[in-house]
Amino acid sequence: MSTKKETPGLRINPMCNDCTLLGRGCEGTFSTVWTGCVYHITKAEEIAAAKNREVPNV
Repeated sequence: MSTKKETPGLRINPMCNDCTLLGRGCEGTFSTVWTGCVYHITKAEEIAAAKNREVPNV
């Protein structure tokens, strides 16, 4: 299942394809002038952040 929204004649910027925020508060961008995004989070980064938040059992 893809959360990407396609607009006829436009393609979403490739940097948005692996971002976990796409479709979860961010619609991505069709502009390909820039290749970086300060909000970009990959699945691996999201998993690592979740592991750092885990509370150990005492």
